[in-house]
Amino acid sequence: MKTIAAQRTALETGFQPAFFDFLTQTIHISCFADGTPAPFHILEGLPREVIVDRARSGRVVSTKATLLTGYERNGYFYTTAAAARAIAEWCGEETA
Repeated sequence: MKTIAAQRTALETGFQPAFFDFLTQTIHISCFADGTPAPFHILEGLPREVIVDRARSGRVVSTKATLLTGYERNGYFYTTAAAARAIAEWCGEETA
């Protein structure tokens, strides 16, 4: 989602920011470091197995190359484009 309004609409329609590891076929919901679900994509809450490198401060510097960003809804992963199309359809908007 390109704007804050689009992100808010995604959350309101049940989409959670998430990451998908296409190697393991695992969805990881975007979370803060303490495990609380995040309303945006953030790397700090990802599990160790997908983190490649951290800075001395503990911040995530890089992740596995097999990780995609997108959204989860009802156990299914949607790319950002697919989520935007679904929201537009469900809300009766034109798709670009």
